[in-house]
Amino acid sequence: MVNWDRFPGGLMPATARALREQDGRAAYELVSLIEACERLPESMERTRQHLTEMQAQRILKPSDQRWTTQYLNAMQQDLAQCQAVSGDRKALRRQLLEVALRDRVEGAGMALFLEGLERPDVLAQVLREAEAGDGLAVKQVALGVLPAASPLQREAARDALVRGAQDPALNADPIDNLQRHLRALERHVAVEVARADPGNAAKAAAADTAYVGGVAPKLHPSSDPQVRALADQYLAALKRRQMAQQSAG
Repeated sequence: MVNWDRFPGGLMPATARALREQDGRAAYELVSLIEACERLPESMERTRQHLTEMQAQRILKPSDQRWTTQYLNAMQQDLAQCQAVSGDRKALRRQLLEVALRDRVEGAGMALFLEGLERPDVLAQVLREAEAGDGLAVKQVALGVLPAASPLQREAARDALVRGAQDPALNADPIDNLQRHLRALERHVAVEVARADPGNAAKAAAADTAYVGGVAPKLHPSSDPQVRALADQYLAALKRRQMAQQSAG
C-alpha cells in the first residue's frame, strides 16, 4: 500500500518526470513500485483467501470488518493506480534502471546485470554495490561471473561469505542472507572443481550431488592476509548495511 499523495497524477506522470529530469533515485523507487504492481493481483488474492479463512475460524470478529474492508480498499486503490501504467512495463522498467545506473543508485547495477547486461558501466556498478554491502552483489563477485572483478576481489568475496555466514546478524533476512548465498557458492565451486579435473570420479560425484541441490563440499576461510583484509572490508560494509536497514525498519 502506497502513499499516493507523493505521486500526484499517478505513476505515469511520475515516471515521465523521472525520465525527463534524469532523477536516478526517483527512477529506482518507481522501478520498485512497478515490480510491486506485477505482484499485486496475486497478493490481493492471497490476502482475500487469508481473511476469509480467518473469518471462518472466528479469528476475525465482526468488529474487525471495518478494518478488513479498509485494508482491501487500500489494496484496490493500489491496483487502480497500477492499471494506469500503460505500455510495455518491462521496457519502462529498463529505462528507469538506466537512469538509476547513471546516477549510481545502489541496486540498479545488480538489477540490470541479472537481466543479462554485462556492459562495463553495469559491471562497475555491481562492484560498487558489493563494496557498499549488497549481499547479492557480493555473491556475484564470489561466483566469479563478473569479468570486471579481479581474482583478489573474487577470493575476498568468497571469504566474506564463508565467515559472514557464521554471523547471526547477517543472516536475519530470509531471502538476502549470507548462509543462502554461501550454499549457492559452494555448489558453484563444486562444479568448478569437477570441470577442472574431468577424470576425477569423486569430484564429479560431488558436483552432481551439489547440482541437484544436495550438500556441496564446505568452503573454509582463507589464510591469505590480502584476501582476509579485503574480505574484512566487505564484511564491515555488509554489517553497516544491515544496521541501516534495521534502523530504517
